[in-house]
Amino acid sequence: MKKVGKILLWIVLSLVFVVLLLLAINAFDEDLSPEATALVLEPGTPVPPNENAYFTVFGFQAPPGQDAHARGIEIVGEYEKILKADPFVDPVRSLDEMLGKDRLQFKGDEKKLCSRSPDSSRCITYYMGNTGDVDRLLADNKLLLERYFKLTSYPHYRETLPVVVASPLPHLSFVRMAHQLMLAKTALLVKEGKVAAALSQLQRDAVFNRRMAEEGSTLISKLIALSLLSSDARALSEIIAANKLSAVDIARANAILKPLSAAERNFNKAFRNEAAVMRNAVSDGIKEGKFFTIYGASSRWDRVKWQLVRPFYKPNATINVLSKNYAHIVELDALSAKDLAERTGSGKEAEFIRAAQALRWDMVYNPVGKFIVAIAIPDFTGYLVRGHKADGLMRLVSLQLLLKENRIQDARLEQFIKESGPRYADPYTGGVMRWDEKKRTLYFESIDTSYTLKERIEVAL
Repeated sequence: MKKVGKILLWIVLSLVFVVLLLLAINAFDEDLSPEATALVLEPGTPVPPNENAYFTVFGFQAPPGQDAHARGIEIVGEYEKILKADPFVDPVRSLDEMLGKDRLQFKGDEKKLCSRSPDSSRCITYYMGNTGDVDRLLADNKLLLERYFKLTSYPHYRETLPVVVASPLPHLSFVRMAHQLMLAKTALLVKEGKVAAALSQLQRDAVFNRRMAEEGSTLISKLIALSLLSSDARALSEIIAANKLSAVDIARANAILKPLSAAERNFNKAFRNEAAVMRNAVSDGIKEGKFFTIYGASSRWDRVKWQLVRPFYKPNATINVLSKNYAHIVELDALSAKDLAERTGSGKEAEFIRAAQALRWDMVYNPVGKFIVAIAIPDFTGYLVRGHKADGLMRLVSLQLLLKENRIQDARLEQFIKESGPRYADPYTGGVMRWDEKKRTLYFESIDTSYTLKERIEVAL
């Protein structure tokens, strides 16, 4: 019995020693690293509210009879006051509450939209084959489409709300549905033989989506912009394949397809914005006692548990780990598609992600912070690939247009592609785009979820 007592005593003493050792190791926080300082998102140059489409997006569903842009300015102003009073307010008033019960809604069956069809890459063909549904959708959602066309007229898209955890996002899903209505309207113009008007409409839309891609600083705005721009490029591809084009039409199509700039393609601002939000969550949020508001736990027992582990959480050290991960993805974002393919194909990125999420010996210092980082940092590689895919698609459709303009027959096609020049090259290999003779499609292969070049991106001639 005495022997058992001695063993239990040694176990207790050992546990006490371990706890004291961990407390000693975690007695001090780190200074912020140079990487953490360098990742600060610099505010952009302010633009007049009446030139900023961001406000129209926020007020996009304002009730009929209200000015969407003016209502958006009011809503953003209300949110700014709420967030200034409490950057971790929970729950922040929902946008639906702000807009009211009479807010504008999509009317009709959403399943009739091309985005819900089995082949969402051929929207012009889809809508031309369903003109009865298109007429009803356009008639029922006339105001929604009018607001979308007005949205594309603003010279800027700049997010203005504070970069904090509780900052709300606009309902971009309604912008996506309105974009589908625009494509449906474009299809009707093509069917009526008004190709020039259809191309003019697509060009106006592409200009707006490029603007949103360049100036937007959140992941969702960047992703939506690139998605809509890619849909415009695919719609243009269908028009090129099925219609005679005048010299003016070709010039307009080339304007739509001009190469993406680095600012339009890259996610630098969006990743820095994400880093700022996470920094706000893991540092300022906890200092202000709002940790449980952020992570959805608010019971008394949750707070007791937090106080028990609080000594093993170091805000600056956590920010330093976060910053290392975000600095890494910002570095990847600056790579060309070819260099990115080589880096991901080597297996180094998968290894980096596994290491960032694994349990390691150095977690004896700041174990809570490092655990939060391990579960909070996703693999961003799939996001930055979107920019290269959109760029590659623009090149692909540009090549299709070049073939159409020069009336290249299949027998001469492969040789012509080889001589077409760098604007029309595969972004991932630097070589020529490929030709599938059986399917009569041009294609290249993009990085897929396995980090290899296996996702086929194609357009039909």
